[in-house]
Amino acid sequence: MLGTLMRALLFTLLTTGEIISLQTTLSFSQTANPAQAQPSTSVATFLAMFGLVMIWATNTHHLFIRAMVDSYQIFSPTKGVMLADALTFMIQTVTKSFILALQMASPVIVFALVFNIATGFVGRIMPNFPVFFAATPLSVLFGLSIMALSLGATGMVFIDHYQEFLAIFIRGKM
Repeated sequence: MLGTLMRALLFTLLTTGEIISLQTTLSFSQTANPAQAQPSTSVATFLAMFGLVMIWATNTHHLFIRAMVDSYQIFSPTKGVMLADALTFMIQTVTKSFILALQMASPVIVFALVFNIATGFVGRIMPNFPVFFAATPLSVLFGLSIMALSLGATGMVFIDHYQEFLAIFIRGKM
């Protein structure tokens, strides 16, 4: 149960990467993702690996092991699983993960919105100018630059939410 919930939490970074890829026109570049059984975009794969490195670098993986041991107090092997509660908790986790993914990708989303509106104005003002060919490299360059500048904050926000999530399962933290 805890493993499934942790996987849903790690999908936060994959979703963030997919959103950033869509906003920076990099969604066509697919790579093999070792953390997933299917390919994903290069940015999503990078963010997923970045999240795993952050978990190991901040020694938060010890919290996961402790939460795994303490989860047997909540989900005892001798008792039945409370399906309604487990389903509600899983839905809340997926919802919070998606909201967190949107929050972590918000700098790039705001940039893409402003950039695309400006590109539309340029295309309207100068209809013979090939706006797409001029705007695509700039979109990639500026979008990845904004992602790189916000990478530290993204990692810390992810680790904070990761620790908050694990605190639910650690005995004495409820």
